[in-house]
Amino acid sequence: LAAQPPSRPASTDFSTLAVDSAASKRLSFSVLPSIPISSDAIVPSPDNVDFEPTPLLESEFSLKGVHLSFLQTFITQCGGKDALAGLSTTDMCLKFIIPVTSASKLSYCDQLSKTNSSVVGRASWFISHAWKYKFLDVVESIELQFRRPEYINSDPVIWFDLFSNSQHDTNLKKFDWWTGTFMNAIKTMGNIIMVMLPWENPIPLTRAWCVFELYACQYTGGRFEVAMTRYESRRFLESVRKYGVQEFMKMLSNVSSERSESFNKSDQEAIHEAIRENIGFVKLDSTVLRLFETWLIKIITMEIELSRAAKSPADEALWELALGQMYKCIGNFEKAQKLMVPCLTVLRKLFGDSNSSTLTAIDELANLYNAEGRYDIAEPLYIECIEKRRKTIGNDHLDTLTAINNLALMYDNQGKYKKAEPLYLESLEKFKRIYGEEHTHTLSTLNNLAVLYENQGKIDKAEPLYIDCLEKKRRVLGEDHPETLSSLNNLAVLYKNKKQYDKAERLQSDCLKKKKRVLGEDHQETLTSLNNLALLYKLQGKYQKAEPLYGECLEKRRLILGEENPDTLTSLHNLAGLYSSYNKFEKAETLYIDCLEKRRKVLGDDHPATLSTINDLATLYKTQKQYHKAEVLLIECLEKRKLALGEDDPSTLTSINNLALIYDKQENFAMARPLYVEYLERCKEVHGELNVLTFAAINNLALVLDNLGKPSEAEALYIECLEKKKQFMGAEDPSTLTATYNLAVFYYNQGESEKAEPLFVNCLEKRKRILGEKHADTVVTLENLVDLYSSIGEDEKAEELQNHFAN
Repeated sequence: LAAQPPSRPASTDFSTLAVDSAASKRLSFSVLPSIPISSDAIVPSPDNVDFEPTPLLESEFSLKGVHLSFLQTFITQCGGKDALAGLSTTDMCLKFIIPVTSASKLSYCDQLSKTNSSVVGRASWFISHAWKYKFLDVVESIELQFRRPEYINSDPVIWFDLFSNSQHDTNLKKFDWWTGTFMNAIKTMGNIIMVMLPWENPIPLTRAWCVFELYACQYTGGRFEVAMTRYESRRFLESVRKYGVQEFMKMLSNVSSERSESFNKSDQEAIHEAIRENIGFVKLDSTVLRLFETWLIKIITMEIELSRAAKSPADEALWELALGQMYKCIGNFEKAQKLMVPCLTVLRKLFGDSNSSTLTAIDELANLYNAEGRYDIAEPLYIECIEKRRKTIGNDHLDTLTAINNLALMYDNQGKYKKAEPLYLESLEKFKRIYGEEHTHTLSTLNNLAVLYENQGKIDKAEPLYIDCLEKKRRVLGEDHPETLSSLNNLAVLYKNKKQYDKAERLQSDCLKKKKRVLGEDHQETLTSLNNLALLYKLQGKYQKAEPLYGECLEKRRLILGEENPDTLTSLHNLAGLYSSYNKFEKAETLYIDCLEKRRKVLGDDHPATLSTINDLATLYKTQKQYHKAEVLLIECLEKRKLALGEDDPSTLTSINNLALIYDKQENFAMARPLYVEYLERCKEVHGELNVLTFAAINNLALVLDNLGKPSEAEALYIECLEKKKQFMGAEDPSTLTATYNLAVFYYNQGESEKAEPLFVNCLEKRKRILGEKHADTVVTLENLVDLYSSIGEDEKAEELQNHFAN
């Protein structure tokens, strides 16, 4: 009787199950993620909307508006700015518009056209705003927008609902009105200006009316502009110039059309119905975000041109750095590099190597190269930045700690955990002391340290850090903030690694839904969650669900990042792994070989991801019983993991075990034995005595010693394995029953039937009760016990046992 195969650990490398490239699991807090878009001024219309605007009737939607110049006239007529200070648009309506039009019940525009038609015209600009805003702020914002050079000497006609709508007509607007009449009105006007106050938390993005107005603009191909007061515009531009796009991304993360509200709940329901039936909340949010990001690229580009015209190379370089950050943020690395490299050269020349702006540019360029997987270029930039910041601004300055954290992040991405950990610990301790436990920088570093521990297989150290980080981010940043979603993803990954698949799938599905809405369907963080959900389906054997998700992720990464980007190669690797899992070996081999060639070229022979592909291609060959091919690859993998990652790294241990298994499969037990001995010793040191990997190592070494004819040594290990499994897992755990079965088989093969029989009987009774009579493990136990009885002349017991199970 042969020992039972289920006692062996799976030889699949744990890095195969890593959800994605290391970089995609953690956040560098220099730049937050965003949505990949075209830099064109007009975003293309979505292709899944099934309605068309209907002909516009004046009785259904008046296009009358007032000339821009009339706004100051109106303010004067109402008593001047001092008299109107502090009044909202709602106040203006109640105090002036409704009383003036109470007799006619007309809109203010219609009433004006009867007495002063020169101030009224056909509107070409739609004003989107919040009625809570101070009226004078709205007017100032609109007027400033039209003082830009392209509008000089123009007096456009604006559709401002205060004037253009009858304030006495409160009829509810139905679904067809929103999808037909309103859409056509926006198409006819062709332009929308949204008033954003304050810019980092604008009220219109929480209003159902305003969100649908933006969608109508995008769908009909209109121009979109943002207007602010002079004060607000200065604040906005200063923030972008000083902090890059980080605060802008924080603002965008708050957009949720599904949570948008209207003062009139019936209007809100009608708008939400129009959204649900024609585009969906997730796609609408992505559309709105794309509009804003396109607008921001346009604004930064204008600032670059203004700085160039003013012959201010310093300002021009800083704005180019901001634009480079934006392109990096949306995944356009090529454009980002073309901006950021010359920007750094200019800043070095103007200010020197130790200037704060120069060091910011160095850090950001290093972040870009890190994101591209070009670690050899990124590392010296990070080190230069850290050394010069320590000298110029000190060890505890935020910028110094940011650079330290980012270097740690890069080492972590490379699998250089011993270099990364002390840097994370240094920055975390200082962030906590200086900024507090719940500061965003503290939380980002806490998250990164948790990822590091998880990558090292230290799950018990990682889990409480992930949970703590997620709870604090939800409280501080909100449920839908990109960093909160990153932590949600990471906790799901941890549960996956603990094989708590139901928990993991629930969290990952929620994470994917929110990322699609907040970041967009094509954003790299969204694709990471798409990949991770596919992985969970794969691990549960739901291959038909997993394959389209893996395929979608791969194709989008190829399109957005290119064929050889590290994240694209992760998707290629993962799809190969899926094909291997359900026996599509030819497809799997083709993809693995392609992935391995590209990873060797892009990342190098010693990169952890390259070694993971080597390991998994070897695993595929083992499955196909091509043991020699597998052996060659596993020897290379083990040697390089020892050098690159160290003797005790979990993936190095996996390689030791896997090479031993290959020798075992070829019945080369003499070669397998020292590897199993080494693996067991290191498992005890790294994972401890009571760990499932340690148990598997004990079992497999016992099997080899048994095959080498060393029964006393094998027996001791079989007994040790069984006793420790009872202690750790309980007497009735299926894994404990496997250990019971293997010890029984050992005694039977040694001719010690009196020791084997009670073990077989005990195992059979428990497997029958726990697994069922028809389970494969129950059946094989029955067959071996019957054989035992027959071999010792207990034919009646053998027949009785067979008949019992047959009935």
